[in-house]
Parts: sequence; structure tokens; C-alpha cells
Amino acid sequence: MIRKILIIFILIFLSARGFLLAQKGNVKFHHISLEQELSHGTVYSILQDRKGFLWVATEGGLNRYDGYEIKTFMHDPMDSNSIANGNISSILEDRYGFLWLATWGGGLDRYDPANEKFYHYKHNPSKSQSISDDRVQTLFEDSKGNLWVGTYSGGLNLFNIEKETFSVFKHDPSNPSSISHDRIWAIAEDSSGNLWFGTNDGLNKLSAASTQNRFITYKNIPGNSTSISHNFVRSLYVDRVGQLWVGTQSGLNRMDSETLECTRYLSPNNNINSIYEDKNGFIWFGTLESGLIKYDPKTDRLFQFTNEAFNPNSLSQNDVRVIYADRTDNLWIGTRGGGLNKLDLKPSKFNLISNNPANANSLIDNRVWAIYEEEKKEGNILWISTDKGLDRYDVANDRFTHYVNDRTDPNSISSNFTRGIFQDTDGYIWVGTSGGGVNRLDPRTGKFKRYTNDPKNSASLSDNRVRVIHGDDDGILWIGTYKGLNRFDPMTGLFKSFQYASNNPQSLSSSEVRAIAEDRNGNLWIGTYGGGVNRFDKKTERFVRYMHTDSDVNSISGNDILSIAADPDGRTIWIGTQGSGLNRFDIQTEKNTRITTNDGLANDVVHGILIDAKGNLWISTNKGLSKFNVHSPHSLGNGMENEHWSSFRNYDVHDGLQSNIFGQGAYYKNRKGRMYFGGVGGINFFDPDDVKGSPFSPVVVITEFRKFDKPVYLGRALQDISAIELSYKDNFFSFEFAALDFTLPEKNQYQYMLEGFDPEWSNAGYRRYATYTNVNPGTYYFKVNGSNNDNVWSKDPVVIKIVIVPPFWKTWWFIILTVTVLSLIIYAGYNYRIRNIQTQKFVLEREVAERTAELKRSKDELEKINEIVKSINSEFNFADVLQSILEKSTQIKYVERACALTYDNNRRVFRYVASAGWDMQELQHITLTPEEAEARYGKEAKVVAEDISIVRNVFRQAGSEKMTHMPYPKCMLIMKIRIKDTVEGYLVFDNMTDENAFNDENFGILISLKEHFISAFIKTRLLEDLKLLNDKKNEFLGIAAHDLRNPLGTINGYLKIMLEDLENNVFDSEESKDDLKSMIKTSEHMNRLIAELLDISAIESGKVHMNTQRINLMEILEEREKLHQRSALQKNIRMIFNKDIDRLEINADWARISEVLDNLISNAIKFTFPGGNVVVTCLRDADAVVIHVEDTGQGFSQDDLKNVFVSFKKLSARPTGGESSTGLGLAIVKKVVEMHGGRVWVESEKGKGSVFSFSLPLPAS
Repeated sequence: MIRKILIIFILIFLSARGFLLAQKGNVKFHHISLEQELSHGTVYSILQDRKGFLWVATEGGLNRYDGYEIKTFMHDPMDSNSIANGNISSILEDRYGFLWLATWGGGLDRYDPANEKFYHYKHNPSKSQSISDDRVQTLFEDSKGNLWVGTYSGGLNLFNIEKETFSVFKHDPSNPSSISHDRIWAIAEDSSGNLWFGTNDGLNKLSAASTQNRFITYKNIPGNSTSISHNFVRSLYVDRVGQLWVGTQSGLNRMDSETLECTRYLSPNNNINSIYEDKNGFIWFGTLESGLIKYDPKTDRLFQFTNEAFNPNSLSQNDVRVIYADRTDNLWIGTRGGGLNKLDLKPSKFNLISNNPANANSLIDNRVWAIYEEEKKEGNILWISTDKGLDRYDVANDRFTHYVNDRTDPNSISSNFTRGIFQDTDGYIWVGTSGGGVNRLDPRTGKFKRYTNDPKNSASLSDNRVRVIHGDDDGILWIGTYKGLNRFDPMTGLFKSFQYASNNPQSLSSSEVRAIAEDRNGNLWIGTYGGGVNRFDKKTERFVRYMHTDSDVNSISGNDILSIAADPDGRTIWIGTQGSGLNRFDIQTEKNTRITTNDGLANDVVHGILIDAKGNLWISTNKGLSKFNVHSPHSLGNGMENEHWSSFRNYDVHDGLQSNIFGQGAYYKNRKGRMYFGGVGGINFFDPDDVKGSPFSPVVVITEFRKFDKPVYLGRALQDISAIELSYKDNFFSFEFAALDFTLPEKNQYQYMLEGFDPEWSNAGYRRYATYTNVNPGTYYFKVNGSNNDNVWSKDPVVIKIVIVPPFWKTWWFIILTVTVLSLIIYAGYNYRIRNIQTQKFVLEREVAERTAELKRSKDELEKINEIVKSINSEFNFADVLQSILEKSTQIKYVERACALTYDNNRRVFRYVASAGWDMQELQHITLTPEEAEARYGKEAKVVAEDISIVRNVFRQAGSEKMTHMPYPKCMLIMKIRIKDTVEGYLVFDNMTDENAFNDENFGILISLKEHFISAFIKTRLLEDLKLLNDKKNEFLGIAAHDLRNPLGTINGYLKIMLEDLENNVFDSEESKDDLKSMIKTSEHMNRLIAELLDISAIESGKVHMNTQRINLMEILEEREKLHQRSALQKNIRMIFNKDIDRLEINADWARISEVLDNLISNAIKFTFPGGNVVVTCLRDADAVVIHVEDTGQGFSQDDLKNVFVSFKKLSARPTGGESSTGLGLAIVKKVVEMHGGRVWVESEKGKGSVFSFSLPLPAS
């Protein structure tokens, strides 16, 4: 509230003096605060040093800024060369390049940029020539090089830099020529060399002519308006015309250099903290509560800049403590609590019109769709289409008029979603809307007339969604809508529509019209969305289509057209697309050139195209604004010209654009060439000739040097180092650099090279570091150059010498030393060789003898290996091969005993099958599981080669508990017999006496024999398998021959009897019928035997085809019950089926499961005595179905149970009714069940019957 009252008071005061204090609009302050790692939000002093770095003194540390990063200097109690105190009031660079810091409590500090150390000057009560107070307020270096130091309570100090002593000037109440107060706020020097001092009680002048240091005091004189406005003087500044500006606790004063009379400015209650004059002559004032004020001496106008809560680009805080302009015309404003602000004082490239939520007299909405300028003598009017209505902007009077839809007023605009704008020769404004048709505004009355689509009237507007309006020289309006192009004659008020017709190739290619342009010949160029570009002849009313074709590189780049511009050259049409870039279409040749981001265009979405007086294109996109110089081909580095047109300069939001995103249709150029582009953040307008780059060439500095990605301090500031020496080991190093132009540092560009390593300059773009690896020893020169944001490059690239020192063995002195030493060595070696020739001969003879012995040993080993190989290859029996291996292996050194284990697939254990030196009767009863075998022979073993290992601590090995009755070997050498990644056996070679037995010699022999052992193992195992198969074949043929010979003999006997009866005419038909029945029965038995033989053969060879499907098991059981009930009744056997389940589905082969049940049930009936029982039971478990076939037959002995499911095995039980049996049925049952994923088992006791059971898995639910 107080602040508002103060500002109102200032306005009243200024208006009384004839001044205007205005809030300057569209000014953007860039903020640097704690978020950007500024050490504190209160800034007291700012300085740009001679190297270009910006120094910022704060209440919490000193900051050095390079445009990207802030390096902070803080007080460190453990470092005497750190800054004395982090609270810094003022900073100054003297003529020698030293920085002087006024600290609040730490005295005066001097910073040496070369070694980056601080030196301290503090008050010492015992030394009169020390600084008078450690709370230093201000610093000033006069034209003579004297350093003046103003303190909080110790008066004024003059520092003698050479002697490092202070002369103190304090207030003496008894001396009117002494300084008026001991708190010194500000110091300045005028053009005459007079020094001025602002204190808590008056303004003091120390005359340049004074030799006795007499101070003249100027104070406020009540009733005298030409005296200073207040005695509390906080700031001083001498401007370029020699006027002294005096800022006080109560207003601003300008003192005339001749009369010394003051002119007062601003409010008496306004506290002036700081004063600064920029290069353009504007004077800036920082106030305690009223923000920043700019004074224009030419117009005597004042402009105010304050913090605005709704505006993120406003001043960060209203308490302004310091103002400073750097060498590239950036104004820096330090605030109390709001950090640092930057304001670019260079001429703005782009002006902005935008919405201000706090100001009704601003643009109604920032989203702009169309712009039109009405030119009038009294001042131009800007018409602007937005999403919230139509705006009329009176430029001269800075006044907006908003036209919005009023549902109660038919004379208001039909819709707030306004689009295209055009003014006809009668002064009417035509406005297109999205959904409300076309509106005609009479600017004199402010009333709108609406033109909309009438479905019943073909002469009405074709669609209410209007995108663009174009007026030709005949006064005809051409209106683009979502449903075609409309020709409107204002004289008749009639519309004629042109739309796409599929049967007419000379119709409009697409009805959605987005852009219209007219060439010098009067042809209209229509841009459509989805249909490319159309050329329209207004006389013939025919369209010629130009569309994108994938196969034609000369066609336009896309069919979604957003903008069109006719070039003044009369032969070129420029076409902007949605995502396919820009097109240059030649009207005469009808050939097209495509231009995209690859050629330098900012973005491939082209919203608008304007052409300036020099033929340059200005193109609005979704990523800023592009200036395209079509007459300046881009020159490549090799001297050749680019085949493209490219010469682009791209601008973005950092250059002052409303946003990077522009709006379709929002582009306009007036008759004087001023351009307007609208987007989502308002309107930018500019004169193309005024869009100039910054003229300042930046200073480039190296800011950091790294080795292996770690910062390295080289003892001095990098900017003062001309050469760096590296070791050859430092083969990974990098540089960081910065161009010290703070305007838009993020758009500064860089190029660099390591001369002697890089063949040419590397263009780094915005990247500001360079990294090098694997650089050979030698001398190089690292060069880096940088540009500002407007592509102005530094005139003085940084050059730093890099010397990579070679290793000592590659230095010249080492090479000379090496040659010398080698010469001496050769000479000494020659003499030594002559003297020792006999000794060498003796040594040679001894080596020959040793080598001969070694060859003999190798020969003996090869003979042993050959003998072992010959022995094992001569055996064909598996056990004999293993036994031969073991016996021959005992000839190997250290092998005292040996044994072999092989894997028994049936029992799934390893058994000892051969031995040498061991009692085989003791070993053959010992078995080891695979886990036990691996633990005993592999777990603690030391691997010496693949599958060959050695165990030295045998006593603790697994399995030892099974061999307690046998002696323990001290050491075991083990070879795994591995076949196809599976361990099939172990060969174990034992030494019984020496734990350290076996060496490389043994390993070598074993490695040599390994493949022979494995080959013999595989060979003999294969021979055994073949023998077993042969035995089975012979058994099969024997049984088959036996079981087929008997039935054939029976059939043969019957046939002979029948033949004799026929020959003797004693043939009895009834008797012969019985004989034939017997023959049929016998042949059926033979047929069944053959079928089962083929069945078991097919199953065992894996050639059986399973027809698996979802079946109901209960149906199979019902069929089996009917099938076997008769044969059971014939033997007076009671057969019972227990099946309480109606339906039980499984995945199985119907025929095969039926075969299993038939075998089990028929066997039960076959081996059960008459009067017995056969019970079939079906049970369902959680995941399987189990079927039991139980009989009261003969049962099986224990020997029978071992062979019950083995093919051709004849068991002790016999069929009770004389039925035949092949001995294959149960073997088939087992195979079929297992093929279904189930299992089969039997429980039986001799004389008490049997229960055969099998299970089948249930399908997943």
C-alpha cells in the first residue's frame, strides 16, 4: 500500500514539473538468481574486467560469470588467500588489472587474477596507517591512479598502493574544512579533477587544486530549491556533459558544473541507490522502492520499470542497488533480494504487440490468425484477428478497440474466432470467421453485416468456416473456406463457389483452401490442404493442379499448403507447406526446387512468406523466423558453391520474437515494407533494413582445462597461460571456452583446431568444449574462436601452445646416451665373447647332452603312449578296453593304482567296472550318484586341462565313507570321459604315497591319450550296444519262429487230413467244418502275433503316429465292457466296471487307449479261473485319471514281476482256458501309456491275483 501511494506521489510531483513517468512496455529483463547458482540474491556491485568476465559482488560471495557458468569465491577459514569476507559492498578494477573488493567486516581485499589469490588489508588499532574501518562502503580510483576507500564509520581512506599505507580523513567538528561525516556512501570525479564524496550528512568536494585536503560541504538549505534535496547522499555520477548527479535519501539532484545549483527530479521521498549513464546518453536510476528509472535528456522524459507479478520478464525486484553496462551494451541491474537482471540496450530487432492481462488497452488475445494495416493520413490502423475477437489498434495513439460477438446484437461480429482480413476500396473491413461466415465492418458505424451459408441458396457462401480473404484489382473478393473457393462480388452480393469434383480434372484439387496469392498476370494461386497448389484462370474459370509426386523430384514437396507468395520477379511462386518445407516454383518451366531444414530453414512447417525490397524472403515457422537471401549462394569450405540456394539467418524467441511458433495466415507487409508476423504470443513487427546484428566482436577465453575429465589448476589463471606442458601419459585432455558476449550466450558459436593434429577447423556450433585423445608427443597449438549471437566472430582467436613431452626413451639426449652405451656394450661384449668362447662351447655341449636326454625321455613317453593306444585299439570288449587302459597306465610315472567308473543308465549311478592294483571284488559293490561322483572327483579338484584335474587332499573327499575298508590314495589324477557334454565315466589314477605326485609330464601324457581313451570308450560301448541289439534280434527271431511254426504245423495237419478224406471219398462235411474253424482260430492267433510284432517294432523305432484329440474316456470304457462281456461269460467270470463318472475328457489316441484296455482286460480274463472276478475301476485325481484292472487269477512270482513288461518274456502263469499268448501285449501297453505321458505298474502276489494300473494326464483347464 505504501509503495502504491509513493508511486502516485511521484506521478503527481513529476506532472507538476512537466515530466512524464511512464511504464515502458514490451521490455524483457533476463534474470540470474540463485537458480543459476548466483551465490546470493542481493547484489551490491557489478564489474566487467579487462578480459571480459563479469564480476558480481553480493551479500554472500563474489561471483565471476562467463555467460554460462558462475564461479563463486567465498571465505574459507582454512585458506588465508581466500576472500576475507563474503559480504562485498563494492568492486573495482585498477589500471594494473587487480580487483579491489570492499568487504563488510573483512576490510579491503586485493584479488590477483593471475594466481587467483586474495590479499587482505584490515584495520589494526596499533597501526595508524592501516585502514580505518573493516566495514568498507565504496571504492574509487581517480584519474591519477589514487585509490579512495569509503568506510562505514572510519571516514575516508586514501591508499598508497606502492607503500601499502592508508591516509585517513575523518570528520572533525572543530574543523569546517574536514569531511562532513565519517560514513562515506559514494565517490565521483568530475571533468576538472575535483573529487566528490557522498556522506550521511552532506555532499563534499575535494578540489583538484587543493593542496591541504580541504573539503567543501554542500547541504540542503531549507527553502532553497537549488540546494541538494537531502543531506543523506547515497549515490553520485558525473555524466558525459560534466553534470553531477546526486542521489539522496529524498530525491534526485542534477548539479550544474558552473553554478553548482541543483535541479531536483523525482519525489522528495524517493531514495536513490545508484546512478549510471549508458553509451546512448540515457541516465538510469536505481531506487529503493520504485524500481528502475530511465531518463532521456533529449526529451526530458522518464520511464519506469518495476516488478510485475504477472509478468515473468519484468524487473525481479524494486530495490535496485547497482546499475552497470558491459562492453556489448547489456545493462546489468543488481537488486536487493531479486538477484541480477540483464537488459539488452542494443536496438531491438523485433517489436512486439501482445496481451497484457493487467491492461485492458492491450491486444485482446495473444493467438493471432490474420493482420491487415489500414493506411491513413492521421495514423495507420492495425486490424488483428484472434481467437477472442477482432482488434483495431490505433498505432499513433496506442489505443485498442475490441470487437467481440454479442448474441443479443445482430450487428456485432458473428464469431470471436476471427481469421482472414481485407479492406476494400470503399473502406469496409472484411473479416472471415471460423464458423460464423464472412463479416463486413463499417468502421464509421462499428456495425457488422454477416454473410453466411444458406443451404437453399447456391449463390450464398459455400461454408461458414473461412480461412483466407483476398481482394483483386477488380474489386472481387476471393474467399477460401473448408468447402471450396468463393468468388464474391460486393456490387451484386452474390457468391460463386468452386469446389473439388472427382470427374473434372480442371476443378479445384481439394475443397479446403488455406492460402491465396495473385501473380502479375492476374492468375490466382490457391493453396489447399491435401490437394497441393492450383493455378486459377479467372477468365476461363479453370484450375491447373500442381501436386506432390513421390517419383518426381521436381514436384512440390507436399500437398498440405499453408502459405503462398508471388515473387515480384513475375516468374516465381513461393509455396509453404505443413512439414515439407518451402518450395520455389518456376511459372515458366513449371519446375520446382525444394528447400528444407537441411538447407538451413528453421523448420519445415511454413506458416507465412513475405518478400522485402531486396528480394529476401522472411518465413514464419514452428521454430522461429527465417530470413532467406535467395541471391547469395552459400559458399562451401572447398570453394564450391552449394547447389541449394541456402543463405539463411534464423531468429528465435531469444531474439525478441513473440514465440517460436507462428500462426498460419498471420503475416502482412505494408506499402512501406514493414512486416508483421503473428503467432501464439502476439505480433512481431519490424522494418527488414533495421534488423541488424550486434557489431561487437566478442573476447574469447579458455575457462577450464581438464585431464582425464578432471579440472586441472596450472598455478595461474588460464587466461594468463600461453603454453601447457603435458606428459605423453596425458593422452586424454580437453578445453572449455567461452565467448564473452552476454547478449545471448546460448547462441554464441565456436570453432577450434589443434594445429599439428587437426587438418582443419572444427565447427562446434553452440558446443563450447573440445576433447582430444591419443595425441602423439610433439608441439601443437590449440586455437579457438567464437562469435556472438549475431554471428560476428572474434578478431583475436585464443592460441595456446601445447607441448606433449615424449617418454624419456624417445628424447634426443636419451637416444645419444643409448647409442653411446650400446657402442661400449658391443665393444665389451666382443672382448667378453672372445675370452669366453671356450666356456660357451662347454655350455653348449652340456645343453646338447641335456637336450639328448630330453629327447630320449620324450621318445620313451611316445613309446608308452603308442603301446597304450595299440593295446586299447586291439580290444573290442568294453570292460576289456577299460582294464587294458588301466593296466597300461601304471607304466606312467607316479601311477601306482587305477580304476574306472562308468554310468549305469538303468540304475542311474556310477559303478566301478575295471581296476589295476585295486581289489575289484571290493570296488564292484560301491556305487556313486552323479552328485557324489562330481563332489569326489570334481569339487575340490585343481583343473590342469579340459576334463583333466588333480586332487591332493583325498581323505576329505566325498564318497570316502563308502571306502573306509580300503586304503586312501595320497593323490588322484582324474580324467572325465565326456561324450556330447555328458560325463559318461571317470578314469582315476592313484598315487598311494606322495601327496605331491604328478606333474606336467603326467598331464602331457594324459592330454595326449585323452582323445584315444574317449574314442575307445565310444567304440567299445557302441559295439556292446550293437551286440545287445543283435541278441535281441536273435531272441525275437527265435520266438517268432517258434510261435509261428507251431500254428503253421497245426494248419498243415488239418489240411492233410482233409485232403486224404477227399481222396478216399470219406469226407465228412460236419467234421470238416469243425476242422476249418480250428484252422481259422489258429490263423487268427498267427495274425495277432504278427500285428503285435509289427506294433512293438514300430513303437520301439519311434515310427508310430499318434492321432491325439480330445476324447471321452468313459465312452471307451463302455465299448470295452460290451466287447469283453461275452468272453467273460463264456468262462463263467464275473466282470464289473466301476465308473461313477459320466464324462471324463482326456487328450489321447482313441485306438491306442482302446488297445491298452483290450490287452489288460483280455489278459485278466485269460489268466483267471472260471468263477473268478475281473473288476475295472476308473478314478480321477487332481491332475490325472487312473484305471485299475483287478483279477482273482494266478498272480505273479517276484521273478515274473521283473519281466512282466518285457517283450517275449514267458511268465510262469498260463491261460486258464487254453488261450494263446504272444508275450507282447504288456510290453505294448507300457510303451503306449508312456507315449501318452502316463505310467503303468502292477501289484501281484502268487496265487492271489493281480492289479494292473495305468495313469493318463488330464488336460489343462
